[in-house]
Amino acid sequence: MTLEEANKIRRTYVKFMEVAYPGLMKLFQTTIPESTLPYPKKQIEQAMDTCIEFLEQKNDKKAARAYEGLKVWLRAFTDDETALTVVHNRLVG
Repeated sequence: MTLEEANKIRRTYVKFMEVAYPGLMKLFQTTIPESTLPYPKKQIEQAMDTCIEFLEQKNDKKAARAYEGLKVWLRAFTDDETALTVVHNRLVG
């Protein structure tokens, strides 16, 4: 993946987190379906890794740590079946 492609994915992911994530957290809490992400989870992780590596090469440790922090939020996204089962049990159970 090129740095340009990685940056495009990163920007889209950041915008998604700003706009959609708060509402998704209200509904799903800590198990959000992966299908709600703008790109596959693995692709976002790869893009973030590419950006982090670039920043580390430029010795921009502060920005690299910030991007690492953004990557941590991906942990809330899980396979759709699990996420939907968890929210169903919470709402109905």
